Order: sequence, then structure tokens, then C-alpha cells
Amino acid sequence: MADPKIYMPRFGGYDPVRIARGISAPGYPQLWVIVQDRLYLFYTADARTAFLADPATAIASSFLIGAGSVSMLPSDVKLAYCKSAYTLFMMKLQDLKTKGERVAYALDAAGLTPAAAAKQLKCSREAIQQWISGKTKNFRNELLFSFADLTHFEARWIATGKGPVRAAPKPVDEDEQTLALTFRSLDERGRATVLAIAQREASYQVKTRPALRSANSK
Repeated sequence: MADPKIYMPRFGGYDPVRIARGISAPGYPQLWVIVQDRLYLFYTADARTAFLADPATAIASSFLIGAGSVSMLPSDVKLAYCKSAYTLFMMKLQDLKTKGERVAYALDAAGLTPAAAAKQLKCSREAIQQWISGKTKNFRNELLFSFADLTHFEARWIATGKGPVRAAPKPVDEDEQTLALTFRSLDERGRATVLAIAQREASYQVKTRPALRSANSK
């Protein structure tokens, strides 16, 4: 094999499109593509289509979630990044001077309307619109953090424009990752078998023995 890394999924087999949104989602082995001699897996066919529309943007944005700055990108990714439309995207981020602009941007990136966000946050649509218009100067902490969780943007960035725009996805245990990828490669019968075994194992009640008394105890 001339170059084994070509066949090793980048991002540990996780969907780069989801990573760019701050979400950890293992890709399916059946949904793959090779770009610049690297293999990428995807959680959905739509994600793969979105990736192929602008691979340089998708790869750079996925790395930036963890790297935090362009200077920390791998050399090949940095080169593609500088030649892609993603540079314009980052310039737009720098131009977001007000809370309202950042709220509107976060909603757009998350694919949410003010009404949809308000429904999930259990607040009024007018409240979200007032954030966007700038009529509301100070956000309640509870609502701000809920909005940040909903859109996968950092609360500090939304409120002040400072700090990381998005947090890096939480690391996933390697065994869990291997199990997820293996499960997705199985047929219907195989998946049913694995589920049955896992459910049986989870149902076991582990009984701990009472602590043995030491030889010196009376």
C-alpha cells in the first residue's frame, strides 16, 4: 500500500460537516469521498453533497473548530483555505460588531428562524427579534446559554464578540468510536444481534461483595 493514510478516515471517521457545526457525528462507511488523497466519511448523504460543493471550506471550518486560528491549520488545509470562499466567511465574522448581528448570524448558521428558535427556547419570537434589532441590550444569562447550546456558538462570543466562536467537539472514547463505525457497517441482522447483546449486557446488575473484614478487626 503506497500511502496508508489515504485509507484512514480524517477526523477519526467523524462527519466534517457536523464537526464544523460543533456536533460530533460518526460517519457511515457507505458515505465516503476522497479529496486531496484523504478519506472523509459522512453522517448523511446531504452532508456529503454539501461537502463536495466546497471541500476546502468544509475541511478548513472543521479544523478551525479545534485549532481556533488559521495559523494552527495543517499546511495543506491552510493553503486550500486561503484559496477558498471560506476566507470571505471569516471576514464576515470579524465584521459582526453588535450582539444583534452575532445573534442573526448564529441563527442563520444553525438554519433557524427567530420563530423556530423561540419555540425551542420557550420564549417569545419578539424577544429574539429584539435581540437582533438591538432593542435588548442585556441578555439573561440562562437564555443566552440556552441560545448558545441551541446554535452551537460560544455564549461569550455572542455576548461580547471575543473568544472562540465555537467550542471544539468533546472527545469521544476510541472504543466507542470503533463500535459506532462497526455497527454502521453491519446489515440489518448484524445490527439486531449487536443490539440484543448490548441490551442484555446493560441489564446485568453488578453486585458488589461486602468488604472483607481485616484479620486485625474484631
